[in-house]
Amino acid sequence: MTPLETLLAQDGDPPTVAELGGEDTLWQHMDDLAASRLWFRAAETLLAEWDTLNHPDHAATFITRALTTTTSPAAADDILDQIVEHPGYLQHAAGPLNNIALERSRNHSAPLDAELAGIFLEAALRLALPGTTSRYGLFDRLVDPTAATAPPAFARRTVRALGTAYEHWREHDLLTALQRFTNTAVHGDAAYELAMCHLADAANAPDRPTLLQAFTTARSLLQQAVHADEDRPDAIAYLAAIDAVLAFDTGHTPALTTATQQLRRSLTEHAMWLTGTRTHWRAGRYDTEAAWYTLSADLEHADAHLDKPLTTWPNQTIQHILAAYTAHRSVRLQPADAVPGLKVLVAPRIEDAFAHREGLLLHLRGLLADAPPDWDAHAAQKLLQAVDERLQTGNTTAPPGGLGKAPQAAYPQLAAVL
Repeated sequence: MTPLETLLAQDGDPPTVAELGGEDTLWQHMDDLAASRLWFRAAETLLAEWDTLNHPDHAATFITRALTTTTSPAAADDILDQIVEHPGYLQHAAGPLNNIALERSRNHSAPLDAELAGIFLEAALRLALPGTTSRYGLFDRLVDPTAATAPPAFARRTVRALGTAYEHWREHDLLTALQRFTNTAVHGDAAYELAMCHLADAANAPDRPTLLQAFTTARSLLQQAVHADEDRPDAIAYLAAIDAVLAFDTGHTPALTTATQQLRRSLTEHAMWLTGTRTHWRAGRYDTEAAWYTLSADLEHADAHLDKPLTTWPNQTIQHILAAYTAHRSVRLQPADAVPGLKVLVAPRIEDAFAHREGLLLHLRGLLADAPPDWDAHAAQKLLQAVDERLQTGNTTAPPGGLGKAPQAAYPQLAAVL
């Protein structure tokens, strides 16, 4: 073991550049360090002191060279997790890193190589998602038909990468590639990722039939994921969330309550499973499960009041109604205004309830005039406009088949007040 390796092998935090002998010493031994099993410790030191380095280009070269030859999945995963979002490193080596990641993702025949290949494939995806590198070379790797026959270590990461890529780019070839994994050893993960893709499509659905079809497909795939692996609180949570939204659409209060309670249990299980683990770059999916729960709780709260013959509601109740109306908290990775799909189900019942009850509509209008600091005035205004349009045109007819969805007449008196 060289003197530098001895320093790097010490317990605790990585040594500083000064403790390693300074930059000149590091650059003189760059080739040996890049081939050392302790290269990642030197990389951590350089990344931590990047802004003070005299030659960051040498540091980028060293890290890139080490990644080209490393055989340690743990070291590669840890350093890649840092550098794919490190502006200093990416300024010097984004292109070379992407080339290495794509090239190393090709070799996945042996179990160890498969683990490394999956890690590098994820790195290439993380570079492409924010536009740091082009996505087209990555597409060739994601849709490679040989991935479905690779060891599970690579197949599982590919499945998750395909799901994330589809949610961002909506390329049908990605969905087709994902479907190849449904009859493999990772079919449970494939079913779950396919369900996420259809839920993303549901959030963008232009009409009710398209949204309901996407929900139906997603629900079937989530059930397949649970059947393949009973320890899937994430899949169970989404199943419950879908049931809650559909129950709200039909005004089925018992089903909505049951679904919300199941969602709460599943989220608690998932949160306990995540406790103590490192925050992963795809942790947004858990955030979405929590968001679905919040939406479902709002729907349950709103449902309890929509059919009651009250003339006023407390502000808190109406805020729950507005949160359910906008449904923005059920969507992730995209702006709320870009994903109106759930409003196709959520909005009509709320609008109809307000159109039925003139006092509540006037109460909301009065609150808008003197809104409290935490009031979602924009959502309230949009609700007023939507109800006004229904009243002016008489277009309050909703698709048949559910409670609270019967055709209704126009409300000329309320329209005149508005």
